[in-house]
This record gives sequence, structure tokens and C-alpha cells, in this order.
Amino acid sequence: MKDRLKKVVLEVLPDIDVENSEDFFDDGLDSMGVMTMITLIEKEFSIQVDTADVTADNFSDFMGLVHLLEKYNVK
Repeated sequence: MKDRLKKVVLEVLPDIDVENSEDFFDDGLDSMGVMTMITLIEKEFSIQVDTADVTADNFSDFMGLVHLLEKYNVK
């Protein structure tokens, strides 16, 4: 799951070290990037991300995204 998620993040933020980035927003992630990332995550993992889960904590770094996917039982 982590390798697939890393590819999703790199589609939106191609020039970062995904797993070592401390804050995707500092690396250039904006609201349009979050929406793109949600679309890509939903497609890649066949899930529907609840709007309540679209928070800065969930999208600010790689582990936040990992925890989000774990919530949806993605392995």
C-alpha cells in the first residue's frame, strides 16, 4: 500500500522526498492539490474518502495519509 500511495503523492508533488517530507503544504501542496490527491487515492484504492477526513492532519505528510488509508482498511 505504501508504494502505491507514494506514487499517488508524487503525481501531485513530483519533486519531493515523500517519506521524509515534514509537511506537504510547505512543499507546495495546496487545496487543488489536495482535491487531485483525493481523486487519485479514491481511484487507486477503490475507496470513497469522506469529506470529514479531508483535514490538514490527514494530508500534511505521508504518515497522515497512511493512517487515513488504514482507517478505510486499505492494506
